[in-house]
Amino acid sequence: MSVDPDHLIQACPSCGELIDGAEAEPFALVECPSCLGSVRVRRFLDHFELEEELGVGGMGTVYRALDRNLGRSVALKLLQKEQSKNPEFIAQFAHEAAITAAINHPHVVKVFSTGQDHGLVYIAMELVDQGSLDDRLTRLKILEEEEVLTMGIQVAEGLNAAFQRGLIHRDVKPGNILFSNAKTAKIVDFGLAVLMEHAGTVMGEIWGTPAYVAPEKLDNRREDLRSDIYSLGATLFHGLTGVPPCDLETNQMSVLLEAKRKQPALRTLAKGVSEATAFAIDKTLKFEPGERFQSYEELIKALEYARREVLARVAGKVKPVSKKAFPVMPIVMGAVILLGCGWYYFGGKKEGGVDAVEEVAGKGGGIDTKYRAAQMLLAGSDGGKAASAFRVLEAMPNVPQPRLNWITLNAGMAEFLGGRVGEGRAELAKMAERGVFSTDPAEARLANFFVGVAKLGAGESAVQLSEMKRLDLEGEEVVGYLVGALKDWAMRDFEKAEGLFEQFRLEAKVSKVSWVQEYLVLAEPYLRDYAICGAATLVARKAEEEGTLAGYEEALGKVEKAAGKLTYAGALGGRLVPLGKRLRGKIADAKIVEEARAIAQEETEKKTLGELKGKMVMLCGQMRYAEALALAKGPVIQNEAGKRLRGSMVTKVEWLAMFKATMINDLVKVGYPEAIIRKPNQVIPGGVRKAQETQVEVFSQFGSLPVPWADISSDCIFAMGQYFLRMGATPEARADRQWLLGVYALFVGKDAQGKELLILASRGKDEYRSQIGLFIGIAESL
Repeated sequence: MSVDPDHLIQACPSCGELIDGAEAEPFALVECPSCLGSVRVRRFLDHFELEEELGVGGMGTVYRALDRNLGRSVALKLLQKEQSKNPEFIAQFAHEAAITAAINHPHVVKVFSTGQDHGLVYIAMELVDQGSLDDRLTRLKILEEEEVLTMGIQVAEGLNAAFQRGLIHRDVKPGNILFSNAKTAKIVDFGLAVLMEHAGTVMGEIWGTPAYVAPEKLDNRREDLRSDIYSLGATLFHGLTGVPPCDLETNQMSVLLEAKRKQPALRTLAKGVSEATAFAIDKTLKFEPGERFQSYEELIKALEYARREVLARVAGKVKPVSKKAFPVMPIVMGAVILLGCGWYYFGGKKEGGVDAVEEVAGKGGGIDTKYRAAQMLLAGSDGGKAASAFRVLEAMPNVPQPRLNWITLNAGMAEFLGGRVGEGRAELAKMAERGVFSTDPAEARLANFFVGVAKLGAGESAVQLSEMKRLDLEGEEVVGYLVGALKDWAMRDFEKAEGLFEQFRLEAKVSKVSWVQEYLVLAEPYLRDYAICGAATLVARKAEEEGTLAGYEEALGKVEKAAGKLTYAGALGGRLVPLGKRLRGKIADAKIVEEARAIAQEETEKKTLGELKGKMVMLCGQMRYAEALALAKGPVIQNEAGKRLRGSMVTKVEWLAMFKATMINDLVKVGYPEAIIRKPNQVIPGGVRKAQETQVEVFSQFGSLPVPWADISSDCIFAMGQYFLRMGATPEARADRQWLLGVYALFVGKDAQGKELLILASRGKDEYRSQIGLFIGIAESL
């Protein structure tokens, strides 16, 4: 099929008739007026060839297309004509599409480029052609729980990658989740996305999809990442139940808002899903943003936890998850508040809460009061003082069970908290040696708990999460996870410790036992340290994969910053030390390579500029300034000194070109009455009455004689320039002419005259004072 340069007129493949597709939509099927056959018109857009239509959405149409420059298939989205004609929309779209293009994540559809052609704005993206979640739901209605959780984790990770760049999506829905294979989901279409900093300025402009949109968007409140979390939760709800959580066919915001306020819990429609999954999805769909997950990290952990439980249940390893296995209430008490409450509770014995608690734990009060005070010291992360306080209690006569075992358990935790592994194991070994403290069936569960936890805590090896789970902990027993976590951390087995800390956090958040919840403050710093260290390690690994100096330096900065954020820098922080050392080595090596490359590049560019200067001097000697300028802009120069040199050369040639253009204009207007001196020394009388870019015309009694500029002597051209100085009607206009003539004089070797003219020009016009240094020293210009 033949195509015109703009791809708008095509020949019919059947009869050859030319068909004008200018008014047709891209890839439209039109009828040939001659043979009545069907022809696809406007198949080309910029350097893309449209191959098939993949789908139509609210923002535009998506095509499979071939990038003819790179020879790869892409998904090409053409925006609707209305948006393509809106300059403000195009500017915002281009800015935020550029940010989206910078997101390199396995669960975000990659944006390659954007552009405009024939009045249409397009965006070229990675082609992900294994269907959308919308397709799957149309075909299957309801998806497996594990599949939905896996997909939710992947999409949340992709949205988090975008959020790290400051971007919120604003239209998360089944149609915008694509699959590259059966188990890999990618979020696509940031067409409604805005930067967080702009979120408050676009409220109410674009609807999104009502079934999945967050309530605050309907209520004209500011959107943020929690709005996207809501939409993702609504999408996962749809996947598990077969219907969206709010499936009303209305655009009345008041009706939609009320429906979203009363939307059903997940298990009312999907009774078979686990409670952990129900908790996670229901929390995303809370009406108020403050009641949802506050970060993607929180959401991902919740979904991962639910997925682990589902997989374990399927494998027959654990019982179905109980409601208390997952957090349902926010933590409201930090270490400072806890100790403040302890200070208040114990009557303000001294100035400062910790001192008061310590005094009560060591001296005052009965065993209950002293035990509570020791617990508060432990919750305040003071392992040494807490261990001493618990040992005082342990040594008291006639301490009843199970209180004695609780004292010993806490003493072991206090030792682990202080990094004393041997002492902590010894404490728990005491409890193991005591054996079962009671044979009463009503106390059998607690008695077995103490023995089981004691054996794991007193053992030589680190505690496995699976080992602790086999004890089937509940109620106050969930503190066993914390025992194992503190021991593993003290043994520097951070991976095992993180799993146990996480399990304790999940269990403690739903615990009805107040002191167990107070111990949450112990787990949080460890989990935070682990996350900080893990993120820094990933940054370093990515930098090493990319292998650039800038990447190494950025990664080192983040690693050093991460080290400064650690609560327990002496433990996990030890991992960051060799990481930083390795990055510094990489930086040193990269700088050597960079320096060698820069030197080689500088030499190459110096040679290139030398050759360029020679060619430009030749062209300028023939007054072919336009050609010299075009030549100067050709080579790519990276070296800063080279850039400055080329910039200086270009500036000087531009002035020479202006000198010539001004002279041509003067010759056309008033002419030049004197004789022309042709090289080498031929006098042509008659004067000049015409001039153009390539030549002047000398008029004599015998007619017109064309003389190329290149043939006129430089002395003659300088004399012509001096003649036309009188054309400067104002001081500034005369300064302009003096400057241009001075630049020409210096170029042809008339240094004294050139410098004099430049100095006069700089005195007549301020802007030349800053330019004169390109030719002569400051002292000479004074």
